[in-house]
Amino acid sequence: MGMKKKKFLLHLKKIPGDTKIIRDDRNEVLNYLGVELTEISKEDQKRYNVSNGVKVTKINAGRLRSHTSVREGFVIISVNKQPVTSVDTFLKIIRTQQGGGVMLEGKYSNDPTVYYYAFGY
Repeated sequence: MGMKKKKFLLHLKKIPGDTKIIRDDRNEVLNYLGVELTEISKEDQKRYNVSNGVKVTKINAGRLRSHTSVREGFVIISVNKQPVTSVDTFLKIIRTQQGGGVMLEGKYSNDPTVYYYAFGY
């Protein structure tokens, strides 16, 4: 018994009644904020004396530059008192704040001070 090749033409359709557009707006949100982020390493956790957070690796033109004094190297440990454990959790929290205020809590390397930056989103 030999194997036969068959060709099929498929038409993909959306689920009826579903009008949701699926897209990844990760870069859109980060560009709007004007920030590049990365998860912190174990070494950074010790250096910043934190157990969670994301590090600001670059500040570009955007909301953070124009409305705060956040500097590169800032580790965001929470947004509106919600812990940030990854870039994805940061984005998830930020997306829920549209039309409202955002309060970033974090630290700079080898500085025990906790800094707060607020801006409208």
